[in-house]
Amino acid sequence: MKRTKPKRTLQLQSHTMATKASPDQIADFLESYRMMMAEKDLVGSKAISLRVPLALLNAFRKKAELEGVAYQSQIKKLMEQWVHSGKTTEE
Repeated sequence: MKRTKPKRTLQLQSHTMATKASPDQIADFLESYRMMMAEKDLVGSKAISLRVPLALLNAFRKKAELEGVAYQSQIKKLMEQWVHSGKTTEE
């Protein structure tokens, strides 16, 4: 008969770590985790639908291909640059 080693479970490992932490350390960890998860929700992406003249889209895609960048990523970069520039559409 083949003997197998007993497997440690995550639950036992988590319990062991929790008994070594003070209540303040556990509270700090839980607050940090809560904040991280809240930020994750704010950082998400949203798919959008956008009408663009076909000639413009084809030219943009071809230029992105020649530059070795993904065209959708380039669109996002241009959006970020414009937002952070502080420029208005009249400038």
